[in-house]
Amino acid sequence: MEKMTISESACLFGGNLLSGDPSRKVSGVSTDSRAVGKGELFLALKGDRFDGHDFAEAALNRGAEGVVGESGRLMELTGRVNGRACLIAVSDTLSALHSFARGYRSRFDIPLVAVTGSCGKTTTKDMLGAILSRTRETVATEGNLNNLIGAPLTLLRIGAGTQAAVIEIATNAPGEIGRLARTVSPTAGIITNIGPVHLEGLGSIEGVFNEKCSLVPNISPSGFLVIHEEDIPADRVRSMFGGAIVTFGLRESADFHAAQIRQEAGMGSSFLLNGKDTIRIPVVGEHNVVNALAAIAAAVQLGVSIDDIRSGLAGFSSGGMRMEFLRFRGATIINDAYNANPRAMRESISTVMAMPARRRILVIGDMLELGEYAHDAHHSLGQYIGQEKPDLLYVRGEHSPEVRDGALESGMQPERVYCCAGAGEIAASLRYILGPDDLLLVKGSRGMRMEEVIEILLKDK
Repeated sequence: MEKMTISESACLFGGNLLSGDPSRKVSGVSTDSRAVGKGELFLALKGDRFDGHDFAEAALNRGAEGVVGESGRLMELTGRVNGRACLIAVSDTLSALHSFARGYRSRFDIPLVAVTGSCGKTTTKDMLGAILSRTRETVATEGNLNNLIGAPLTLLRIGAGTQAAVIEIATNAPGEIGRLARTVSPTAGIITNIGPVHLEGLGSIEGVFNEKCSLVPNISPSGFLVIHEEDIPADRVRSMFGGAIVTFGLRESADFHAAQIRQEAGMGSSFLLNGKDTIRIPVVGEHNVVNALAAIAAAVQLGVSIDDIRSGLAGFSSGGMRMEFLRFRGATIINDAYNANPRAMRESISTVMAMPARRRILVIGDMLELGEYAHDAHHSLGQYIGQEKPDLLYVRGEHSPEVRDGALESGMQPERVYCCAGAGEIAASLRYILGPDDLLLVKGSRGMRMEEVIEILLKDK
């Protein structure tokens, strides 16, 4: 973050300075009292199980320049700090963070691409960040810090030398995308796709569509919007946005499309872009080709050459637990356990079933946050798995019976399907049966922590 005075900071936060020198400079904002740096302001956020105000004094003792918090709690602190710290009072600390980030972002006239969607947004964001970083100083969301706290904090990494930014925004409840988009103030947007995700909070596919598309009216009218041609009809978003709309997908009717897709286990994928340019990416899966198309579409709109796009994608690295390849006794393990939803499950399973292997084994955990759709979604997933005919299927979680029943209905033999209580049980079985040239996929929602199966398995090679 570029340095600014306490007075400027208080103004951006929409707060009042209770104590401290208004001319003093601050160099950043931190929400973690354990990691706050000297010269930074500590923002006392509140959550269901914590209250940052309880750690305000500890943050000051670590060198924080001051504290931003609710006035009542800060008044308790004034007597103990004896005017040595700057205290900025606000009515709500999360709203204050968004106010500060929005005001700070407005100081920089740079292209900023906001990325959202049901699946693939983190990979697409990382791909576009890798491409843009080839030719310009780029700030991109780290990992998946894409929520109401992570996204505004990411904006504060923008500095005088920043030439572009790629910000991922996500949602669990109606209104969050719109709120984030107003804070981020994007010059361009990408909606990767629309699928059955967070149905517990968003209610239906139409609810998902409306939530994701709340990004659109917040994009600069002189900018552009990149959308998945098969998921998001351009006509439905055109009324929301007066700028350029660019489509991507596997069909030739998309502005950016792919053909001749080839993949090799552990080596990545290649495809022909718009019938003329060969592109290689260091990840497997048709869904990752589609993610690359979204990133390419945005990069071209930003004036990046095809050569820089190629080199950027060649240097792209997917995050941990996203189609991550590991080895065990000659077998290949694909750790795709970061998260899951009905669409992402099918994409990963389809990728694995198309890869060469002696046997293909699936280890599947529950898909969470589906609300009333959970039973049907897991049963349908089981039916899909049965149609794909893996050699073995392990299922774990509350909805494992539905997955099992669906797979059996679709023709899987009962002796090839195992409902397991925990990660240790699955790992013990896999350690006994895995052999050379086997291919194992491990996937489930984040809350299932399916990577524990792999951790236990690899502990004793």
